[in-house]
Amino acid sequence: MKRGQGAVEYALVLAIIAAFVAGVALEGFRQQELNFALAASRHATLEYIATQNTSLTLAGMDYSISAANTTLKPRLYVGTTLVSNATGLTGYPYFVLDRVRKTLRPTSLLSENQTCVQGATALYCCCG
Repeated sequence: MKRGQGAVEYALVLAIIAAFVAGVALEGFRQQELNFALAASRHATLEYIATQNTSLTLAGMDYSISAANTTLKPRLYVGTTLVSNATGLTGYPYFVLDRVRKTLRPTSLLSENQTCVQGATALYCCCG
């Protein structure tokens, strides 16, 4: 064995292990952040319904992912009619995004006309 070869091989093995762990851990972190965002938007929607509009019913919270953008889409009903445009509900997008922001990045700020919130791994938008 040449001088220093053992140290180089040891460093290479550690680098391969670290890269594997980082890749697996990063995907797990992305999924966990998405779960937090969905739960926060679900809770915000239920709170919005309870305080603003009692005729709405939340049937579920859908989402779509495109690259690093995630769009949160509530399935809201008035009676048996699906509300096709949740952005038309007064203050609803801000209400949901503010809750997602408080969950993912509590120190960040949100303006009234903002349509997305930046998480650690994705941009979360409402309510496309």
